[in-house]
Amino acid sequence: MYDSSTSPLAGMTQVQLQAALLAAQKAYIELMTGGRAVELSYAQGDGSRTVKYEKIDQQMLEQFIEMLKRQLGMPYQRRRPLRFRFTRR
Repeated sequence: MYDSSTSPLAGMTQVQLQAALLAAQKAYIELMTGGRAVELSYAQGDGSRTVKYEKIDQQMLEQFIEMLKRQLGMPYQRRRPLRFRFTRR
């Protein structure tokens, strides 16, 4: 069972949680549409530079969004576990 008082997000205000949820959802959309860069290179007057961003795993991002929704008391829908039925022929 989820306990919002022991969550890593405990102590955050509703406004902070909502802002974090919006940011996480935006990151999810960017990840799914290919808009999130992993490595960028650019040149300045004193030479070229490369900036690397850590690639975020889709499942981790989905779990974070779910945790934020739980903390905010929003309804969330969890996927039912897969069940396999084996039949004899």
